[in-house]
Amino acid sequence: MRNLLLIFLILVLITVYFYNFDFFEDFVYFNLASILQKEAYFLHAYAKNFGISRNLKKGDYGKDVKILQNILNLEIDNNLPITGFFGDKTEKFLIKFQEKYNLNLTGYLDEKTLNKINELYYKLLCPSSEKDYPDFLLYPVSKNNPLPLDYIPPDLINITNQVSTLGIICLRKEAAENLLEMINDAKKEGLNIIVVSGFRRPEIQKFLYYSYIKFYGKKALDVIAKAGHSEHQLGTVVDLDSGSYPSLLTINFEKTPEGKWLKENSWKYGFVMSYPKDSKKITGYDYEPWHFRYIGKEHAANLINLNLIPIQYLEQKFREYQK
Repeated sequence: MRNLLLIFLILVLITVYFYNFDFFEDFVYFNLASILQKEAYFLHAYAKNFGISRNLKKGDYGKDVKILQNILNLEIDNNLPITGFFGDKTEKFLIKFQEKYNLNLTGYLDEKTLNKINELYYKLLCPSSEKDYPDFLLYPVSKNNPLPLDYIPPDLINITNQVSTLGIICLRKEAAENLLEMINDAKKEGLNIIVVSGFRRPEIQKFLYYSYIKFYGKKALDVIAKAGHSEHQLGTVVDLDSGSYPSLLTINFEKTPEGKWLKENSWKYGFVMSYPKDSKKITGYDYEPWHFRYIGKEHAANLINLNLIPIQYLEQKFREYQK
């Protein structure tokens, strides 16, 4: 009975996390505040919440208010309590924010102020590259081979309004174009593929990493990468799910029509499954049938023909490049 209750609790936690309820994130935030940056938490919450979608005024409360209070702290003065309640102090901070950006001093979140705040959050979620790096399209990111923490992919674009997503999703342009082609072709066959996540800043990866460690202990190391070691930082990786039979990013995805189709066809669009079945000894991570990385159509075809695991192929290409 105890085991059944534990399994039920874990399923509830997974459900509320991925389907954008407040409990999991709030619990983690207040338990990890001493070791995590608050900004990363709210940036992640903002993305999963599809931004702030309503006008706010004094007396309102909820996650939208917390997200607002966070950006006011970043923009004005890091002295506003994150309470989730829009009171007098939040109103004063908002007026200072409106003054800073030459907006009407209304003291509430009107349309122009809302647009400005969403613009600032969007720039944090889909930033522009400020430092030149080599093209990391084929870079073999792994537990032993990290990306620079300040690496921001070039040409990130927002795909949220073009496909079904669970939050605001950004990808590199080439990866996004081929993803859209893949999803649209699957749709023609009656399939409904949902994009759960795409580009992820290392600050958010750090938040997720410590969240998983807190809940799952050392077992988390099999399913979550440290900041700098996540393929999501490349801007060419997506986590996908079935819109018809949601798997909650579990191995059950392989049994869905969408999971089966992707396994057979994703390479035709340049996407490969980074952590296939029975590859843990090589990748260091558990089987993830939902995690796909774009490496280009030619390289994906070569990988399939060579019958290699993606990290094996990418390390081989990296060695060739270094010669």
